Amino acid sequence: MGYVSTIKRVGTLRIERKQKDSIEKLTFAEIVNMIDGQVLGGREGLYKSLNKFVIGAMTVEAMERYTEADNLLIVGNRVSAHELALKRGAAVLITGGFDTEEAVKN
Repeated sequence: MGYVSTIKRVGTLRIERKQKDSIEKLTFAEIVNMIDGQVLGGREGLYKSLNKFVIGAMTVEAMERYTEADNLLIVGNRVSAHELALKRGAAVLITGGFDTEEAVKN
């Protein structure tokens, strides 16, 4: 339900509340499309739903607490973080246009 607001010399305006759009489940493929990303490996998991976003702005040891299966770890060129995420069943979004090592991709 909205309310009515009056603005001098304009008249009366009805202001309605915008309905919140909720995202039930977001897949890794949808994230790739949203950011115009490039998939480096793990194509078989693209249509899985992601659980949580994890920002890797911490030590790898601290990331262990937050990195779980079906999470998306967002991190730069930190190969040890890439390896941790993949060991735990999480996906990795590598920022800054960086790549990772071939061993991590396979």
